[in-house]
Amino acid sequence: KKQTFFKGIAVLVFGSLIAKALGAFKTGVYQLVFPVFSLILVLSSTAFPTAISKLIAEEKNFANQKLILKTSLTTLSLIGLFFGVLLFSLSGVIANIQGNAMATLPYMAIAPSVLFVSVISVFRGYFQGKMNMTPTSVSNIFEQFFKLIFGLCLAFLFVPQGLEYGVLGAVLGVTLSEVVTLIYITATYFMAKEKNEINTKSTLIKKEVIQKLFKTSIPIVFANIIIPLSILLDSMLVVNLLTSSGFENSQSTILWGIESGVVMSVINLPVVLTLQIATCIVPSLVLNLEGSK
Repeated sequence: KKQTFFKGIAVLVFGSLIAKALGAFKTGVYQLVFPVFSLILVLSSTAFPTAISKLIAEEKNFANQKLILKTSLTTLSLIGLFFGVLLFSLSGVIANIQGNAMATLPYMAIAPSVLFVSVISVFRGYFQGKMNMTPTSVSNIFEQFFKLIFGLCLAFLFVPQGLEYGVLGAVLGVTLSEVVTLIYITATYFMAKEKNEINTKSTLIKKEVIQKLFKTSIPIVFANIIIPLSILLDSMLVVNLLTSSGFENSQSTILWGIESGVVMSVINLPVVLTLQIATCIVPSLVLNLEGSK
């Protein structure tokens, strides 16, 4: 269902605040994995929902919207698969650079999530382009809720085998939460077909859609890459610097987890509002501009 601009913001902010609160439960080795994971998501999927929402909002032709969705799904699936395989292959190298080899298995466990998140981002962009923010908001809550539930349960089951496996269980919960989120948002798409959808002929070609997709998303990638890149550099420096200063490796990792997990989750709460306004602005502006012609 199409929503007004301010109602869309309210739905996204409400969902994001709940997701942020649930996401505050992160520590130690678990937090070492997420700077790299976040950076890869920026490269593989984060910028694309905005680009897709813009393309969908610009199109009144239902066949064109379908082509944008299908082309985006194919493109983002290939990108997500590439970065997921890359993360899995380099998991040991990245963990050693960060100063804690225990992060190797968690990297392997979270690698499939890159593909799942890429596909989820396509559907989020599609719904946002139609000014329906509820699937994005609910999927964010699902993502964090099941991440917490699966993570805690699997960590509890695996931790008797050692701390490394406890973290593995927590991170594996992330991958499972993305599977649940993907099932939800895919089912929502198939159940949300509009009654006025009619068979029309597409006036776009796939090559044109791909060009528009990357032309819109690449500037967003450069704008969004700074923060995760700086956090990634911190994750590589902080643990190593603390260890070289006399702390045990486990203490260094715990201190990093407290700073980057609990503290930063609270500090970043005000950013939620501005991000959700930005999410609503793009399709809203496009629809208003189209309506004024």
